Amino acid sequence: MKTFKSLAVLTTAVVALLSWGCELFEGKEQPKAPTITIGEPSYDTEAMTMTLLFTPSKNTTAWYYKIESEGAMSGFTLVAGDEPKEIVADIEFDVEYIISAYAEGQGLEGDLVIKECCLKAIPSIAVSKPLFDEDAMTVTFNVTPSEGAHHWYWGVKDSEYTRYEGDEAQTVSCAVEYDVDYTFIFRAENEQLNGETKEVEFAVIMPVADITI
Repeated sequence: MKTFKSLAVLTTAVVALLSWGCELFEGKEQPKAPTITIGEPSYDTEAMTMTLLFTPSKNTTAWYYKIESEGAMSGFTLVAGDEPKEIVADIEFDVEYIISAYAEGQGLEGDLVIKECCLKAIPSIAVSKPLFDEDAMTVTFNVTPSEGAHHWYWGVKDSEYTRYEGDEAQTVSCAVEYDVDYTFIFRAENEQLNGETKEVEFAVIMPVADITI
């Protein structure tokens, strides 16, 4: 009987100990895997570089990144600490870049973050000389954006513009009046809204009537 009571007491103690251990384990906050974000690239078309801001979480001890393009693979570069850091990389127009990064901390590895970007070539735009039709009182231009332009637009400066999608050449016209100075704006852009602008000044002087004396 004593043996049975001793076993019962021992079993109760073990159950209590296990219950206390589970409560302690459940009450303790488990470490979280670190994270990292990759900001939107900013481009310098003169230096042909892009700048990326990497921001690891505060529980990061080290993080890794790589920038690749088709035919140019690379390994990860290690950066110690948890401070945000800007990375500058050389680029070319119309090349797709893949940026990958992940963070480590407290013995855990965070998820891999991937961003893709591409700087489109800056389009140009060709505009013919103004063609004036006195009978119709219109001025006409032949407009040719460069190949690969995402869109282009034109119109009188400081007024509403007419937009065309793609890089197809167009002939455009506008009604004009005598003795009014016009500034026509023509601009071709890529998907990042970078492009070339041309301005054309135009005016028609009222003809002087012939006077017979």
